[in-house]
Amino acid sequence: MAEQNEVPLTKELLLHVLDEFSKRILQAFGRPIRLVVHGGAVMILHPNLKSTRATTRDVDFIERSFITEMASVGMHDAQARLQTCIALTATNFRLGADWMNSHADVALPMATDPTTNRTYDPIYHASIQANNVHLNTIYSSPGLALIAVAPFWGVALKMVRYAKDDPEDIKEMLIHGTRMNGVQWAPHILEKWLLTNCWPMGYMNYPSEQIKTMREKITHAVTQACSTPPSHSSAYPQAAPPPPPPFPPPNPFGPSSLIPPQTPESAHLHHFAAPPPPQLHPQSSVSHLSLAHIPSPSNHTHTSSTDTHRHSHRHAPSLHGFAHPRNHRPHHHSHSSSMHSSQNAVVPLGRPYYA
Repeated sequence: MAEQNEVPLTKELLLHVLDEFSKRILQAFGRPIRLVVHGGAVMILHPNLKSTRATTRDVDFIERSFITEMASVGMHDAQARLQTCIALTATNFRLGADWMNSHADVALPMATDPTTNRTYDPIYHASIQANNVHLNTIYSSPGLALIAVAPFWGVALKMVRYAKDDPEDIKEMLIHGTRMNGVQWAPHILEKWLLTNCWPMGYMNYPSEQIKTMREKITHAVTQACSTPPSHSSAYPQAAPPPPPPFPPPNPFGPSSLIPPQTPESAHLHHFAAPPPPQLHPQSSVSHLSLAHIPSPSNHTHTSSTDTHRHSHRHAPSLHGFAHPRNHRPHHHSHSSSMHSSQNAVVPLGRPYYA
């Protein structure tokens, strides 16, 4: 068996592979499991993302927290069982060993709950919240559920590399937010959304040159999304954007009222122990921050001067429904002339695995 998979996985083939994989999972675990996934497989399998992708090479999943989660319910050999199922499925379909892998785990950030000093996985924690499970389960079978990472994390991870398919993928994610709830994106809206939701990425520690690059990516992503209006909208108004609205604004990915009551079957599938609700340390809050707090060529506080698309009635995305920490309202500071160093454990981003 080759180490790297070179077989292009179309949606049809991937679903066929996952069906076989699910049967092996049920045999090996004796119960259904869930995996949190990200990358190209999400773009191909998500029913509401209108991606132009035809294939992906692999399925990226978060293994580290899956192992912890299964250990919390008494299964301490979950990693070995899972890897056996992955290997057997690869052999059956003549795929490379890494057709399903967790290589990106080493590059994903962790965070620390300052009240308990416990380290936890912020991406996993946000993604297993009920509303995200309901809206972003991209594969479900008797033995397996695949849940896409929460939308803000999907965008944040692809922003790291922003190459190959990443710009197009981010564009589709942003359009999806507009399609679902009418959100009209602007650079300052996307910037604050990422800073508030994805603070474990260590944005507060970015040097000015990296901040400049990040803001250029944000502006490009918004420009791309706004140049392709969603099907229900004929065009975007061209007026200058208003000041950022107060938080919490409308949620672009659907209200929590969309969460259906859990049936016994779904409760069995999705009831796992979760880390305690972490709270942001005052010095770690980013709700009052903008990338503009670090010197950059832009003269605007909340958006890049390269923003060529001006829209009115913009609404910022919120934490609602996907929030981590649960029920968290970020701290606000009136004196924020300088960036505070994050006190959360952040794994440095190494090789960009987000494909």
